[in-house]
Amino acid sequence: MNGICPYCEDLREVAEKHKNEIFKIRGEEIPVEVTVLECNTCHQEFAPTEMEESNFKKAYDIYRTRKRLLFPEEIAAIRSKYELSQRALSRLLGWGEITIHNYEAGALQDEAHNSVLKFIQSPHNMRALFRENRDRLSPKEAEKLEEVLRRLLQEEDREQYQHIWEKQFCEFPMGSNTGNRKFDFDKFKNVVLFLLKENGWLWKTKLLKLLFYADFAYFRQQAIAITGAQYVHLDLGPVPDHYEEFLERMRNLGLIAKEFERFNNADYLGEKLLALQDPETELLSPHELRCIKFVADYFRNYSASQISEYSHQEEAYKKTRHQEVIDYHFASALSIPVF
Repeated sequence: MNGICPYCEDLREVAEKHKNEIFKIRGEEIPVEVTVLECNTCHQEFAPTEMEESNFKKAYDIYRTRKRLLFPEEIAAIRSKYELSQRALSRLLGWGEITIHNYEAGALQDEAHNSVLKFIQSPHNMRALFRENRDRLSPKEAEKLEEVLRRLLQEEDREQYQHIWEKQFCEFPMGSNTGNRKFDFDKFKNVVLFLLKENGWLWKTKLLKLLFYADFAYFRQQAIAITGAQYVHLDLGPVPDHYEEFLERMRNLGLIAKEFERFNNADYLGEKLLALQDPETELLSPHELRCIKFVADYFRNYSASQISEYSHQEEAYKKTRHQEVIDYHFASALSIPVF
């Protein structure tokens, strides 16, 4: 390759070399493998401006990693999350107006500034800082940041609730009690939506039996369940464990609606459910969808009472006791045809 040699002051053939150098950054020695050029005529080494900047950036990045300093793109991501300009964030923090600009451009922040930037990565901490320093922003900037913080905090609370909810209700030990699959709430809710879309308003009792038959019929052929739900023996037949929590979660997410109606002219009210959204069928395989559709069609003309009574004749129900978990090995004795 050719390049201008600063020693020869002319165009020369040059070769790229890699070697180790020590950079001194804030009193610390940082070993770096740098890239330089060597002139094939005078054999002097040199680094053009862009190459020299790249070498210094390597040294800065090693220093950042060693000192656990945020990288420029991480600082930019914090600012972007709060939808603030560089100047606005600098003012809010009480720093010089171009401080954030310099950090995002690659300047090294000191450890005190770094601690503050890490602190405000949390929207809860940013809200506390904003309440103290709101007057440092213009009214328009303050109003916008307040709205952004409200949204971020709502999302954080939802994620935290979802994590707690999943830990409490969804972490069944994977094995024959879950159809050899880890419980998948996304699949579960989409099977529910598919069955409700197939039937319109549907008694909850019937829906729970359809879920049982779909999971067990699929397991019979594939040795794995569709949803990974764990089923238990209750008075009205096999039902998914924690089904009340799962269905209430779907209702809170705006996926289903429920209403109460007198059940077959009885003296008590039953629950009917309706899908408010279409299922995300791409989350289910064609074979899974075929199984669910087969079960929906097979029991289409069954009332809630009839499918409940039908499920009582299954080995899975007859050979288990009240509230006992139903092992998927009972799927081999399922009475419905192979789909």
